[in-house]
Amino acid sequence: SHAMTLKGGIEATVVTPVEPGIVGMDIIVPKQGYPVIKQVFSDAPASQAGLQQGDVIVKIDGRLSLGKTAQEIDVAIPDIPGTPVTFTVQRRE
Repeated sequence: SHAMTLKGGIEATVVTPVEPGIVGMDIIVPKQGYPVIKQVFSDAPASQAGLQQGDVIVKIDGRLSLGKTAQEIDVAIPDIPGTPVTFTVQRRE
């Protein structure tokens, strides 16, 4: 059972930068459960989109991120520069 109840969610659209795949955040991918943002780099696309450290990534472009591997998460983030990708996150108040 998940310790956290997921309701609604905050949507943040990140536009991938000129350097492919560098959205500017580190993600912790647990064996079970949802990926969590470990760190957001200042001035990076993720930061500009309003993502924060500790945000739980529920969906990437509308697809549930539960139980995905780090590799699957990487593949879900487009590496074509200028492509918008929407993260739906949960934030602990």
